Amino acid sequence: MIMCTKQRIVGLFVLSAVFLATVVKRTYGNNNGIFADCVDGPSVWYRGTHNFTNTGTACQRWDTNTPHTPRYVPVDGGEHNYCRNPDGDLRGTWCYTMNVSSRWEYCEIPKCPDDSLVIWTNYDSKSQSSHLLSVQADPEIVKKETDTSGIFNVSVVVGSRETQTEFWAIASDYLRRKIFFTDYRSEYVGVRFLNSNITVKYFKGMAHGIESMAFDWKTRNLYWTDSEFKWIMATDSSFRYYSPVYRSGKREPPYGLAIVRRKMYFSTYKAF
Repeated sequence: MIMCTKQRIVGLFVLSAVFLATVVKRTYGNNNGIFADCVDGPSVWYRGTHNFTNTGTACQRWDTNTPHTPRYVPVDGGEHNYCRNPDGDLRGTWCYTMNVSSRWEYCEIPKCPDDSLVIWTNYDSKSQSSHLLSVQADPEIVKKETDTSGIFNVSVVVGSRETQTEFWAIASDYLRRKIFFTDYRSEYVGVRFLNSNITVKYFKGMAHGIESMAFDWKTRNLYWTDSEFKWIMATDSSFRYYSPVYRSGKREPPYGLAIVRRKMYFSTYKAF
């Protein structure tokens, strides 16, 4: 009998970003028109009824010790033999098998369509170029890419090779697929419309000191901290109206910023 221990895979990287996902069971159609389960979001959320592994082996019930004694039990209980991911394995769902020679195997369940991205600002001092870059937000997709090819795809959302360009703060309107960012050197607030690949510039000459940005999805107002003017500014979604909502002391400009449940959180630092 071949015995092996289920090992947990550690994440590839950590990125600071806002990630939204909805736990919804979806279906997809294959080439034969047959519909089956797909994994929506992290595979630890999967609650479908797929019950065989990628080799076609039937899954063992999680609440039995035959033929294998389970080390993990899914959070929805073990009174079934459906594929699950109780240990957060980045390679996806798996199950203990009914094959006495194979303790556990992965399940080949496809991912549901997902356009969630992690987007960040990047400045290359050597080439004097600035970009907004993106990768898939689902680390399981990135893990699969690196396992298959050794690399994962990084896409350029906005790029500039102008020497007077340095993208800095960033925020997003997830539902309307808009990215807000600032250009530290050219001093403007940019809005990138992902659906049309158009960038529009606002508040030219006012963005040199912007450190952080936050978007309120409820009111659709955009906020940012400015260490030069030492205030927190707010503007509406049309960018026609704007006003400072907080002013700090001369030596304590605001820096970090977050909007959570209609409350604003920010940090300051001492400037000498």
